[in-house]
Amino acid sequence: MADGGGGGSVSNGSDGGVGHVGGGWFVMRVCRLQLGCVTGVVGDCQTDTTSLGPTFRPGFISTPLTSTGRLLLHPCPPGRVVCARSLRRAVMSPATGAMLTMAVSRTDGRPPPRFRPPPTPTEAPIAVPAGVPLGATAGRVLAAAANAAGVFDDAAIGGPVVLPPDGTTSEWRMWYNGRSTGDDADRVPLPTGAIGLAVSLDGVAWRRVAGDARGGAVFDRAADAPGAWDHLHIGAGSVVADADGGGRLTLYYFGGSAEAVPVAAGVWAPDALTVRGLRMRVGAAVSNDGGRSWTRAGGGEPVLDVGVGDDEWDALYVGWPHVRAPKREGGGGGAATAHLTYHTYHVPSRTYRVGAATSTDGGVSWTKVPHPALAPGPPGAFDDGGHGTRCVIWDPAEGGGYLMFVEGVRAGTTAGHSIGVLTSADGVTWTRTSDAAVLAPAGGGGGGRPLAAETAAVAAANGGGAYGGCDDGGGAAAPAWDSVSVGCPSAVFDADAGHWKVYYVGFGPTPAGGMASGIGLAVSDGADWSTLRRVDAGAA
Repeated sequence: MADGGGGGSVSNGSDGGVGHVGGGWFVMRVCRLQLGCVTGVVGDCQTDTTSLGPTFRPGFISTPLTSTGRLLLHPCPPGRVVCARSLRRAVMSPATGAMLTMAVSRTDGRPPPRFRPPPTPTEAPIAVPAGVPLGATAGRVLAAAANAAGVFDDAAIGGPVVLPPDGTTSEWRMWYNGRSTGDDADRVPLPTGAIGLAVSLDGVAWRRVAGDARGGAVFDRAADAPGAWDHLHIGAGSVVADADGGGRLTLYYFGGSAEAVPVAAGVWAPDALTVRGLRMRVGAAVSNDGGRSWTRAGGGEPVLDVGVGDDEWDALYVGWPHVRAPKREGGGGGAATAHLTYHTYHVPSRTYRVGAATSTDGGVSWTKVPHPALAPGPPGAFDDGGHGTRCVIWDPAEGGGYLMFVEGVRAGTTAGHSIGVLTSADGVTWTRTSDAAVLAPAGGGGGGRPLAAETAAVAAANGGGAYGGCDDGGGAAAPAWDSVSVGCPSAVFDADAGHWKVYYVGFGPTPAGGMASGIGLAVSDGADWSTLRRVDAGAA
C-alpha cells in the first residue's frame, strides 16, 4: 500500500469498477484518460462525488503491473463531471510502464473499500468502438475490423509491410498486424497478435484477404506451443521476394513468449514491474502462394535473438526487423551480403536504439553488428529519444543511395512520435537530412504514444471499460484519426505515379477517450520524399 492521495490508503481495484461501501453500491465515474503518464495527475478528470460521499477521495492509480498490489494514488483535478464508467482493470503502457485504474482513499482514516462487481450492475458498461477513431480520416486506408466477431484484427491493427505489383502479380499487397479482443489482456499491449493480408489495385483502396489462420489471418502465433518464443503474439517486419523472380517470399517477423520479463524500477514506472510478451525475438517464414499462407523456417527457431546478459544493449528485446531490399537492375546491382535492422529499448540510456545484422547465406543465419547503428538526434529533434521502426529502400533518384524512413521518438516523453528520413551511400552509415520530421501527427499533435501504445484491444479485452470517458460538449472539432502519433513507415516508390507512397500506422482518440490505431498513406509531390501529404482516401 502507498499513500499518494494525502491521507488514507488505497486498495487494488482489479475486480471491477463498482465499489461497495457500508452496504450500498456506488459507481465510480471517471473522465477521458490520457494514458501513458508516469508521474503527476493522470488525465483530466473529476469524480461524481455525489456517488461517493464526503469521506472518500477519488483518484487515479498509476502503478506498475506487479503482484504486490503497491499503488500510488494521484488526486483528480477539478474541472468537469463526466459520464463514463471507471476502469474495469489496470492497463499498462510498455513505453512507460504506467498502470492506470481508478480507486478511492478515505479522508477519515478508516480502511478503504475493496472493489468488486455488484450482484446487479447499476450501470451498463460503455461499449468501446475499437478501431473507430474520432474526426478526420484523411490518409487512412485501413482501420481495425470493429464489430466483426471472431476476426483477428477487430481490436487494433498496425505494422504495414507493402509490396508493389511485380512479375508475379498485378496487385499491391499489404501484410499487417492485428490484435483481437479475444487475445490475452495481460500481455504487452501492442497492436500485434497475428498477421493479415490486404490487397489493392492502386495502392489506395484496400480489401482484406481471408486467410486460413485464426480469425482470417494468414499467419498466426504459435498458440499450440506454450514454451515457444512466439507463443503469445507476432508482428510483421519485412517481406522479401526471392531474386530469381519465382514468387517465393520470405517474411521476417517478431514475436513474444509468455515469459514474464522483469523491468527495473524507474525504467517505465516508479516501481519494478513484469511484462509478458516483451522479450521479443526475430523469426522467418516462407510462402509460395503470394503471401496468403506461411510456413515457419528453420524449424521455427528465431533467426535473431536478444543480447546475452543484462549488460548487453539489446538484452530487453529485438523486434520489428527490416531486411534491406536489393537494388534493382540499373541501380547498381545486388550485394552478396544481406542487411537487417531491428530496434530495442536501451535501458541505461532510456532511449530506443536501432541495431543491425548481416547475412551471407541468403538470410538463413545472421551476425549482429556489436553496437547500435544509429545515435539519437540532438535535443529538440524529432528523434532525440532514439529511433524505432524503419524502412530502408534504394532511392531511384539520380545519384542513388539509400533512404531510411524511420520512426523518431522524443526524449523524456511518450509524446510526438513522427517519421523522418536519413540517407546513406552504402546502407550502413547514415546521415541526417533534417532535425524535423517529414510526417508528423495530424494537426501538429504532440500528445502521441510510441509504437508500443495502448490500444483499444486492451479496452475490449477488459470488457469495454478500460478507456472510460465522454465528450465534453464543447463543440471543438474532433481530432484526426492520427493526431496522437505516427510510425511504422513502409515506403514504396511508385514508378507509374512518379511519387513515393509511405504507409504508416497512426494513433488517435476514440469516442470513449482511449486510443485506436489505423493504417494511413502519404504521398510525395513527384520524387521529392520531403513533401509528403496525406491522401484523401475517405473514411476507410
